[in-house]
Amino acid sequence: MKKLITAALFVAIFTACHKESPVYWDNIEITRDEAGVTALLNYPYRFGGNDSVTVKINNRIETFLKTGINEECLECSLDSALTVLIAQKQQDTVLFNIPYDFNAEGSVFQYGDVTSVRLMKTYYTGGANYNMEVTFLNFDSKTGDLLELSDLVNDIPALTELTRTTFFAQHQFTPEYYRDSVRISDMPEELPLAATIGLDSEGIVVFYNLYEIAPRSFGATELKLPYSAVESLLKIKKDKDK
Repeated sequence: MKKLITAALFVAIFTACHKESPVYWDNIEITRDEAGVTALLNYPYRFGGNDSVTVKINNRIETFLKTGINEECLECSLDSALTVLIAQKQQDTVLFNIPYDFNAEGSVFQYGDVTSVRLMKTYYTGGANYNMEVTFLNFDSKTGDLLELSDLVNDIPALTELTRTTFFAQHQFTPEYYRDSVRISDMPEELPLAATIGLDSEGIVVFYNLYEIAPRSFGATELKLPYSAVESLLKIKKDKDK
């Protein structure tokens, strides 16, 4: 009996010591101003929970942000990628004179077992215009795996049709006006479903980045599809909302 009690006590202590800490999100801020590189990054970062899941999610977030900073340093941390870029500019007289401005921000929304991370990065490396990109990374909160749209929505054609209706109503366009006056020759005649889709407190967010559906002058377009309109399309139900 004494041995059983000792063994049970050991298991209890071991389990307590290895209990996962609660998951929470905070922002990581990185600022750099050196060698013509100006960076201001303020992006969401997960803490706690299962270590491997947290690392997987954070690596995905930083990989997206690093793309556009240094394509040769995708295995580095985000801060290290900026350090490498600065070192390269300091060693190259041509690169040194090219301005590089980089900004990033993001937010997190939890819906059931889905964590939807919205990220936006803007960067300027000379020329007439800055570059901007918005993405949603939709994670399975338990595994850290990235989810496809088919994991979130059970009727993609219905979502596509609702997106088109919302787009034309928001811009007061007819499909014909979009086809004949807004789009250019290499743009789709019918409004396609955006590649960037996520969740926030209001509903499904559909985001069209620059050039995705129209010339740059048209700008980026964000559509909000309220939960009241999309609840039947979601594979995750609203009663799981946290």
